[in-house]
Amino acid sequence: MPNSSCETTVGHRQKILFVTISLSLIILIIYSNSFHCSWHLDDFTNIVKNPGLHLESLTFHGLKGSLFSDPGASGRLYRPVACLSFALNYYFSGLDVFAYHLTNICIHFLSSLFLFLFLFDTLNLPSLRKKYARSSYFVALLATFFWALNPVQTGGVTYIVQRMSSLAAMFYILSMYAYLESRMAVNMRKRVLFSILCFLFFLLAFWSKENAVMLPLSLVLYEVLLVQQKPSLFSRKNALCFVVVLGATILIAIIYFHYKGERAFSFLEGYKQRPFTLAQRLLTESRVIVFYISLLLYPSPHRLSIAHSVPLSNGIFHPVSTFFCIFFILAAIIYLVAISRKYPFISFCYLFFFLNHVVESSFLPLELVFEHRNYLPSMMFFAPVALGLWKLLERNSEKKVVKTLVSGFIVFVLVCFAGFTYIRNFSWKNEKTLWMDAARKAPDQLRVHHNLGLYYQTHGHAKQAMGEYLRALNSPVINRKDEPVMTYYQLGKLYGQIGSYEIARAYYEKALSLKPDLSLALVNLASIYDRKGERQKADQYLLRAYKNNPGDPYINFNMGIRALSKGNADKAIEHLEIAKRQKSLKSRALMYEGVSYREKNMLEKAAKTLKQSVMEDRGNVSARLYLIGVLSRAGQEGVAEKEAAKVAKIIASDDSLFQEVTKVFSSPKGRSSHLRFSENTFSLILKQLRGSREKFDKRTESVKKTLKKDKEIR
Repeated sequence: MPNSSCETTVGHRQKILFVTISLSLIILIIYSNSFHCSWHLDDFTNIVKNPGLHLESLTFHGLKGSLFSDPGASGRLYRPVACLSFALNYYFSGLDVFAYHLTNICIHFLSSLFLFLFLFDTLNLPSLRKKYARSSYFVALLATFFWALNPVQTGGVTYIVQRMSSLAAMFYILSMYAYLESRMAVNMRKRVLFSILCFLFFLLAFWSKENAVMLPLSLVLYEVLLVQQKPSLFSRKNALCFVVVLGATILIAIIYFHYKGERAFSFLEGYKQRPFTLAQRLLTESRVIVFYISLLLYPSPHRLSIAHSVPLSNGIFHPVSTFFCIFFILAAIIYLVAISRKYPFISFCYLFFFLNHVVESSFLPLELVFEHRNYLPSMMFFAPVALGLWKLLERNSEKKVVKTLVSGFIVFVLVCFAGFTYIRNFSWKNEKTLWMDAARKAPDQLRVHHNLGLYYQTHGHAKQAMGEYLRALNSPVINRKDEPVMTYYQLGKLYGQIGSYEIARAYYEKALSLKPDLSLALVNLASIYDRKGERQKADQYLLRAYKNNPGDPYINFNMGIRALSKGNADKAIEHLEIAKRQKSLKSRALMYEGVSYREKNMLEKAAKTLKQSVMEDRGNVSARLYLIGVLSRAGQEGVAEKEAAKVAKIIASDDSLFQEVTKVFSSPKGRSSHLRFSENTFSLILKQLRGSREKFDKRTESVKKTLKKDKEIR
């Protein structure tokens, strides 16, 4: 006869294997259409435009820098574990979204797997085994699938930057699982090991996102309700434990925020830029919590959105739904506490939900509602639902009709959740699909129309962009008081692109009236005044931008060109050194740095720098032309001719480059001689273009007639 214990172990391993394979396959299938979904909203400020996360080499300095890459204050510690993961993604794949999505999906899978293990082992605790052992596998499996397949979770999985939420949740559930194992371990060495892991995972969760600070309280709740043989929330020993852990939790938060350089209660300053007060947020969040519950239970794609418009609660009865929501939440918590002795597992699951919504749904001046905030709090949400379905099946085990109906309902819900998730991911495909979807669901939000307008503007649809920006400015719902600033700025930029500089100037001035230190508007105003020939005023705006943000690469790029145009090569180099830290500016910054060295007659250094510019961007014809002039001036005629041949070949094979060539050879009004090319360079190019001379000359004359302004200095 085979050993029964061995059979049990083999059976358990087979079950775990089934869960692992089925979870991985289903999650991969329902998220298979998300691998190429584009960047959205906070992705840009946190990742795409955050140089601190653009890891170029796996050095200690580079890795350390990624930990201090707060997009709001560069050099400040910011969710280091999540930021490190983004930095590693960038190192291996740049800004290709595929790898980021793959990482997010893997995190979601691991969270789901350990959620199953945690629920299964919890239901087999000594205090619960007698009551739930038979149902433990079914309940853990079904609850995990309900949670993992729920389309609400796309906000934490498909939305790339919200890896911060999903990573925190993964380490959170790992910490809870390690705690469970440490409490059940008989061997002291194993108990110590899992205790250390529990604490380590807590730190990793907290350093992924700060809402994981509630983990110690969740563990106390877990210990009191489920681990102890006689659960009691009101014993003196447990009350003391709650107080100690609560104090320790608050202390951890204070130490962390102090290390980040924030003062006590400094979070209240955030309300200065919010269109709501602390009291309004606290009241409104009661309705938001109820809304979150409804989304979990009925997550149809038509209810899901990146933007939800929630009218503010100005009083307990204004609107009256505020009163009923507050009553529901308080009544639910009181009821859960009351039944905690008789039904500790159910009580724990829903108290866990409310407890883990405290950080983001209470006093902090955050935006009112985001779906990804459900990711962690909802992890236990479906366990009581699965338990209820098990009870229904068990009580009607001999009633085939009832069993068939319940089983059919379970399959129907799972299929709907999976299908809804797949459908919802289509909305995340790109900025247009996401914000058009949001515009149908929250048409009164400024942000929605602004981002849709930004999509149209970046894709060359000026008329549609203008319409969306104007709708944005007429929208009543804003998330920040200064939110219209960027809409005014983008309208200014849009009118500048179509040549309506006076209208552009007016919109930039409106933006600056709301945010006087908006460097982008200041730089572009400088460009407008430079075009008008008002050099002194242009310099004033540019210097104002520089004083506001002296470390900004874009501003330093413009300052460098301005210094070079005035013949100050040393100052130009100083600014361009900062500008070239920005990857998108690096090739052009190196190019003008090379020109600066040329003006200092440091021809060897100039040639080297210009070659680096060409290496950064092979299509930078201007850099190649400057290089030809420097080589020729240095007496390296042979090398210059070879480089000219390369340039000529590029020009001959790409008609659009004729415009670039004529631009850099022309000398429009206001252009300094420091930025001109030598006649020798022009001669070398023409020599190499003998076969295309007639075509070249014809296009040169055509472009010269239309060329009115220097587009290099903006």
